[in-house]
Amino acid sequence: MSSARDLLRDVVDRDLCIGCGACAALPASALEIAMGEDGRYRAVPRNGADLDAEGPYTAVCPFAGGFDEDALSRMFLDSDRARTDPRIGAHRAVAAGHVTAPGFRDNGSSGGMTSWFLNRLLDEGEIDAVLHVKPGTPGADRLFAFGVSETTEELNAGAKTRYYPVEMSRVLSHVREHPGRYAVVGVPCFIKAVRLSQLEQPVLRERIRFAVGLVCGHLKSTRFAESLAWEQGVDPAELEAIDFRVKSRERSDRYSVSVTGAGGRTHTAPTSELSVTDWGMGFFKYTACDYCDDVLAETADISFGDAWLPEFTPDPEGDNIVVARSESAREVLHRNRRDLALTDITAHRAAQSQDAGLRHRREGLSYRLARDLASGRTPPAKRVTPSLEVPARRRRIYDVRSEMIGEGDRAFAAARASGSFRTFLSGIAPVVARYHAAYGTNGLVERAKRRALRHMPGLTRRVQRALGR
Repeated sequence: MSSARDLLRDVVDRDLCIGCGACAALPASALEIAMGEDGRYRAVPRNGADLDAEGPYTAVCPFAGGFDEDALSRMFLDSDRARTDPRIGAHRAVAAGHVTAPGFRDNGSSGGMTSWFLNRLLDEGEIDAVLHVKPGTPGADRLFAFGVSETTEELNAGAKTRYYPVEMSRVLSHVREHPGRYAVVGVPCFIKAVRLSQLEQPVLRERIRFAVGLVCGHLKSTRFAESLAWEQGVDPAELEAIDFRVKSRERSDRYSVSVTGAGGRTHTAPTSELSVTDWGMGFFKYTACDYCDDVLAETADISFGDAWLPEFTPDPEGDNIVVARSESAREVLHRNRRDLALTDITAHRAAQSQDAGLRHRREGLSYRLARDLASGRTPPAKRVTPSLEVPARRRRIYDVRSEMIGEGDRAFAAARASGSFRTFLSGIAPVVARYHAAYGTNGLVERAKRRALRHMPGLTRRVQRALGR
């Protein structure tokens, strides 16, 4: 057992809290989840609570140590009977493709598989409700939040990808207080938190029948959405809605971002022309994400992601990677194959579809852990072995990516104070130049800028304008 004070000291104070809400959902918890000024959820003390009273606080936290993804996979997915791969985890079936049944692919961010699978669970009576991220109600202070959907109509209204901070304390408490059979949808660390919570609270293990995982690069703060809106002329304070992935069927860059400001006026811009959409840079990510080694939600019954493979990416409608881990999830796919255009692929191909994310979370994490140890900090226990034996070029890339989290936040805070998005662009310009220099073969900044101009024209031109060049 541990105390809330232990969790605050070992996780929150070290900036490893992802704000999932598992600790706050414990019965009579001394903690709650609050949004910070930097647009990130974190655990904080509940007013008047005894922070020293014991409870399973660290036991349910995905970044506090304890059971890792391999152990949880054995407990929940009977992974000893499945094939395993060190990059994608346990699996009984691996495929790529899309839904052919009407409505799902058109309304989804890619191939429509996640919504389709959840619809099948509801329609076939496997579950009574789904816990998933839904748009906030009009006038709410958050654009998205976890909610409960009991019908396919409610469920489908919440389809699509959300790059936005959310927390689960309310819906996990709902499961404990309302009998029924549930499925939960989330990014890897959230699904891990659910599994850990199920070990501590048998009622959650009984009622949450399916865990559906989403392949994840990292979680964003609210400032990501605000930046995308501000760059399109919508003040962050007036942002009412955002669609992060509008399919661009007539454009080679595939996706656009649509934002709605006060008065209902909508603006749309290609993703490639916006300044913070390079996922490798990682502006506005949680620090905790740099200490996660799970990309494909290895503790979920089934995982879905984008099929970033050359045989699938030319189709602007989008395709999914599908990794079925539990036998029950594999059976849902098998008996509904008529609704799907799926091609069986190897675990190696599935890992290749997420190559960049896996490299950052495995090799990059190995380096970050060793870097922490060398500087006297105690990093969290992970499945990855700490090592400084990483090529110098990639060490420079990983170092600059770590800097970008803080630099982006400082620049955005300065921009809000000045009321000008140009302040943000000029503020991030030096670290963006260092990032591209790290990718250059000789490390020269000017060469990196020329490379950026070829490969990221939208961001580079904006940064140059902000600097008056």
